Amino acid sequence: RLPADPEYLTDRINLRAENGVITANDYRGRQVLVSISTTGHFDWVIITKVDTDEILAPLIGQRRQFLIMIFTVSALFALTFFFLGKSKQSRHYRQIYHKEIEKQAIRSHYDYLRKHANDPIFLVETDGRIVEANDKALSTYGYTGHEILSLTISDIRAPEARRLIDEQLQKVVGSKGHRFETVHLKKDGTRFPVEISSRLIE
Repeated sequence: RLPADPEYLTDRINLRAENGVITANDYRGRQVLVSISTTGHFDWVIITKVDTDEILAPLIGQRRQFLIMIFTVSALFALTFFFLGKSKQSRHYRQIYHKEIEKQAIRSHYDYLRKHANDPIFLVETDGRIVEANDKALSTYGYTGHEILSLTISDIRAPEARRLIDEQLQKVVGSKGHRFETVHLKKDGTRFPVEISSRLIE
């Protein structure tokens, strides 16, 4: 028989139904898993029920553990990538720092040469443009710093020696350096022989 409460297992249980399992609400209003079995010799139906929460409790616990494990693993991966990124970034900044230190050292050495070298020193582009000259070069050739930077090496070389400039520049680039003799001109037109010792700087 069914209790008078119409909500009890609702109308989902058919007393004449064959064996099976369904979910429904019991008289407490809680969801239950219901097993329906018919007897072989009597016109009876055996109904067995258990709370769904009780059945799912282990699965809920496992799911909670699984979620905690997923969260922990994800956090470990995130921390690993974070520290790897920081380490890579740190190495990158160290490299930049050391390169900057090297540049400063080269700049300091060049500044020393520019001011105190006993020989004229020019920095020249591969197209012949003069981009820097030390103090000795300025005093030797008679130009100001602004004037010398508007010239090319062709402008400070004797006319008969200019035809060899391209060939000599190619030798400098090809062998990273070249030594040769030529004739230069001062601002006032004075000619004087020079020995050029050139090096390629990248």
